[in-house]
Order: sequence, then C-alpha cells, then structure tokens
Amino acid sequence: MKQAMSYDELPEMLSARDISKHLGISLGSSYKLLKSGDIPVTIVGKRMIVARESYIEWVENNTNRANESE
Repeated sequence: MKQAMSYDELPEMLSARDISKHLGISLGSSYKLLKSGDIPVTIVGKRMIVARESYIEWVENNTNRANESE
C-alpha cells in the first residue's frame, strides 16, 4: 500500500487529481467535493484548483477525531 503524502509534499495549488490521490478517493468523488463549495476553489479556464492552505484547513476541520467525543 502506498504511503500517504504529507502536507509538505502537496503542491501549492492542488488539482482534483491531487486531492483524489491525497484522500484516496476516486477522481469523480474529488470533483463532487470541489463542486460542493465546501472547499474554496479557484477556476482557471476549465480547471478547478485549490490553494494548499485552504485544503489543509478543510481537511483539519472535517476530519473525524475518535477521541473528541470521549
């Protein structure tokens, strides 16, 4: 199994493919996530890109932490 990328290894601007690889989800699911409006997206031509800092903030805010409820 491939080891997950650390935040430091992510590019400054992430594509749907980058997010797909980092989260371990399909490319289609990555596009659905980007289109949902939960993550601040910048449109460049037909591409949707996300600033690394915005993505990291979203991941941190949307990660279930098992010990929080204890």
